[in-house]
Amino acid sequence: MQASGRHGEIRITGPKTAPQDDSQQEDSQQNPSQSGPENSGFDDAGDADSGVARAALELLCERYWYPLYAYLRRTGQSPDDAQDSVQGFFADLLSRNGLVAADPARGRFRSFLLTACQNFVRNRHRSENTQRRGGNRQTFSLDIQLGEQRYSLEPSDTQTAGTLYRRRWAMQVIDAAIARVENVQVTAGRGERFAAIKPLLMPGPDAQSYETVAQRLGITTGAVKVAVHRLRGALAKAMREEIASTLDCSDPISSPQRIDEELNELMQALGE
Repeated sequence: MQASGRHGEIRITGPKTAPQDDSQQEDSQQNPSQSGPENSGFDDAGDADSGVARAALELLCERYWYPLYAYLRRTGQSPDDAQDSVQGFFADLLSRNGLVAADPARGRFRSFLLTACQNFVRNRHRSENTQRRGGNRQTFSLDIQLGEQRYSLEPSDTQTAGTLYRRRWAMQVIDAAIARVENVQVTAGRGERFAAIKPLLMPGPDAQSYETVAQRLGITTGAVKVAVHRLRGALAKAMREEIASTLDCSDPISSPQRIDEELNELMQALGE
């Protein structure tokens, strides 16, 4: 499967057999999987009285707040109102461990977050005396100014708020997956090489040629092609892992199907 958009083309199918070169042994050690809260997900975030749960929820919120911000702006909220709504919503969600009552098996974190935010905004409008930006609850730090800069670059078309939300969520999944792969490469001491090859993973119209990247790195064009092939495989795996973090994947039998379904929907969203 593949999709095209702001991130260029991305292939989600597993890697096929690639040509061999001297870098095969080091690249074979690539694995975007990591331990710790950064690899926790929706089902972890719903575990009451758990430090891992809060860390997982905070990470998910930090990654996926912008799609909500873009959604609220597209519904007509001003930058200040959208900022207050998003900031207050996440502060509320964190203060009351809002995922405890949620059943991950009933849906996706993507759907839960949007519905919960919509309810929060409706309730907030009913209570004019509610203090903004989370009231006396613990605040949740977000770079909302950056969010408005990003939103100003959104195409001013007839795209609905719901469509924009799905597209931005899909793009955030891709960004998070790239970050997973990049972290592995940097940890392995291959950060400079990854930075040069990264634009080739999902090439856009201004992407450099394989030959240019090879010359920059001082390696052969064939070695660049092999590295791109393997990194695309690692990226496809990282995307599935990132999607799994937003789903209930406690059932090893149904989990692959749930991941496939969410992946298909997100790829369709990129084409909307």
